[in-house]
Amino acid sequence: MRWCLLLSPAPCRYAGRSFGLGESWLASDCQLCTCLHPLGVGCCDITQHPIDFPSWCEARYDPQTCQISVVQKANPELPCVHRSSGTWNRPLPLHHDTGELWDTEQAPPSAG
Repeated sequence: MRWCLLLSPAPCRYAGRSFGLGESWLASDCQLCTCLHPLGVGCCDITQHPIDFPSWCEARYDPQTCQISVVQKANPELPCVHRSSGTWNRPLPLHHDTGELWDTEQAPPSAG
């Protein structure tokens, strides 16, 4: 869900720079702000928030890119991918004894 707010009255300044009517800047908190002089400054959150994903996935926010990615809880290096068929990729299984991810190209270890 996106939200916007109007800062009124507010100067059209950010990071030591002045902005004219209609000029915009990206603030460090991922808000896109626009100078609406003489009314003030209008700012909107530009981050797209995922709302529907499997329970074995979680949303991770990257403040450097203003993006949220959905990753597997068991291994946050792996994304959760929603396929065009409407299905989600599956989480990789973990070895019950080591807790490490199985190599999906190999058969799982046999129970001994």
